[in-house]
Amino acid sequence: MGVAHTWPFAITAQAGHLHGLSPKQGDSLAAIARSFLLEEEDLLFAMSMASALGFELDPVVAALAAPSTPSV
Repeated sequence: MGVAHTWPFAITAQAGHLHGLSPKQGDSLAAIARSFLLEEEDLLFAMSMASALGFELDPVVAALAAPSTPSV
């Protein structure tokens, strides 16, 4: 499953002919969304739809969406 854009990209493990995301160290899901002129909620919605349809999320994308664990 992908996100339509001038540069369409996959959010699932099976990307097909779509681009995969390669975030830089420290990038957040919100930062990735902004780079595509999207909202973070758009990517979260796409991810929830992909999961609901039984698609495995790209581990890189899933890690970006995972809540960060506060350091103690």
